[in-house]
Amino acid sequence: IMYKPNYESSSSSSPADKIMKVVVMGCGVQPANGIYIYKESGIDERTSSGSNLINNNTIVYEKEAIWNQKRVTFVLYPTTAGQYYSQHKLAVRQSNSQQTKTLYNSPTVMGLSGVIPELAWEVEGEMEGIHPPPQFVGKIEQPPAKSWNKSLTHSV
Repeated sequence: IMYKPNYESSSSSSPADKIMKVVVMGCGVQPANGIYIYKESGIDERTSSGSNLINNNTIVYEKEAIWNQKRVTFVLYPTTAGQYYSQHKLAVRQSNSQQTKTLYNSPTVMGLSGVIPELAWEVEGEMEGIHPPPQFVGKIEQPPAKSWNKSLTHSV
């Protein structure tokens, strides 16, 4: 699997051009580790107040899991952090609720692009029992469909 810088493609591109999966590794909430799948947003009505979403087409990644004997969805999404910065959050949502609870925060990055910081994530506030934060968060590069018949060993 190759990882590449995760720059957001223009909105005119087809969904197939977007990177559809993100991997989260090394966080203290074991079920939150693993592969997150791209979802068209609709998260704007689901975040607790206080999070400023960049826009309604937010790139959201989700992973369903069982945590504390409950079915939950872990959600990875960007928010604005001031006028020129963005930050990603990893939150959890109970299956029967629209309310999300933030577990981890990425460092803030300059610009409002879809770049997900890979390292230096932190635990949200004083949350207990969820240390350590993710050790690595990265988009998984998928070769364009038309190149499946070519060798996958060449980097682009």
